[in-house]
Amino acid sequence: MGVFDPSMVAELRQITVYPIKALDGLQLDSVRVNQSGALYGDRQFAMVDDKNGFINGKRYPQVNQINAKYGADMETVTLSLSGLKEEHTFGLYAANAELLEWLSDALAMRVGLEHDPRSGFPDSSGSPGPTIISQQTYSAVKEWFSHLDLLSIRRRFRANLEIDGVPAFWEDGLVVNGNKTFMLGDLRFISTKLCDRCQVPTQDPDTGEVDRVFQARFMQQRAAMLPSGINPYTLSIKTRLMQEAGGELKIGARLEVG
Repeated sequence: MGVFDPSMVAELRQITVYPIKALDGLQLDSVRVNQSGALYGDRQFAMVDDKNGFINGKRYPQVNQINAKYGADMETVTLSLSGLKEEHTFGLYAANAELLEWLSDALAMRVGLEHDPRSGFPDSSGSPGPTIISQQTYSAVKEWFSHLDLLSIRRRFRANLEIDGVPAFWEDGLVVNGNKTFMLGDLRFISTKLCDRCQVPTQDPDTGEVDRVFQARFMQQRAAMLPSGINPYTLSIKTRLMQEAGGELKIGARLEVG
């Protein structure tokens, strides 16, 4: 765990939302925070199978072969398959029969699409706020895997907010030894837990192919820095909004603990 000093000047340096759960993200300069604490547009759509279960990398690694690009207003999505140049653009809020047909063909299964613009579909309903990580943490993890670049590391762990100005793994200190409240810009949040990881980070973000040594190597490195009894297969932190109204986050917002 990095040296945790709550007086450090920490600033928001990157915002990423994932409009369709399990697909690629969209980087933003600013984002609205809903009353629920969820970032506007983040995981507001979710693909589901014929049993109404989420289609994600954990259950269906082939979703990694779908590339997604979004319009700045998040009203359209352009989809393609890895290795192919052909792209198709669909409206997300219009009648989406053609979108569902494309997804169903790409995944060779029947695909439905659910929409929740208020809270989205977070992995943990008790922590609907953004996930947070320091940029130095990503850089440190990259050093553990010389065959991977920084973009691949980001795409495997998919945090919403990246913080600069603090050491690697500084964010662990917002959870370890007690959850802490903090201001990010004008909004007050509380840290809730470290993000437990599944097999998704072990998968190639473009193909879904599993790296058989990734998890063991990652856990070995994390176990050496975390207190005994804490799951070492964790990275980034989950949060919850601590005020009744939402607001807006912008690049450059200060993070102040306490």
